[in-house]
Amino acid sequence: MNGISRRKNNLLSVPDKMLTELALGTDEPSSIASRYGYDVVDFETLENQPHFKRAMAARVAELESKGEIFKVKARYLADDLLEDVYKDAKATVDPKVRLEAIKFLSAAGGVATPPQKAGAGDGRQVSININLGAAGTARATIDFDDLFGEDGPRPNSDLIGDYTEVDDE
Repeated sequence: MNGISRRKNNLLSVPDKMLTELALGTDEPSSIASRYGYDVVDFETLENQPHFKRAMAARVAELESKGEIFKVKARYLADDLLEDVYKDAKATVDPKVRLEAIKFLSAAGGVATPPQKAGAGDGRQVSININLGAAGTARATIDFDDLFGEDGPRPNSDLIGDYTEVDDE
């Protein structure tokens, strides 16, 4: 078997996570393989097998189509710059630089405040309540962001008020 055990030559025995790590390219292939119990000779033999090459090409294509390779590399690069951003922000007295560093570090750390969904009273929604007497109240809400997108038209707040009575003349 060219120096590779039958177990390690079988593509089904190659851990799925190992294929993913190899496809992402975040570490040297030999280092990744060694974490999964492959010595240098075993891994070199495996990576030259046609079935392994096809499996790797398929995994790379899958991850690229989902944008995963780019995302993982971007995370690694951001992590690499993290300490530099912190040091630069601490060394400067410019509040704009510090604010941008805070925003970046908050986003990178997953603690940034997510943008708030538009709610009632912010000019992006119109709520209509209709009193149906004994049948109850009918309520409709029109969300302009859903209809037209965030840059779409807004209701004119001067024309919209809180009307509780309707004059039936």
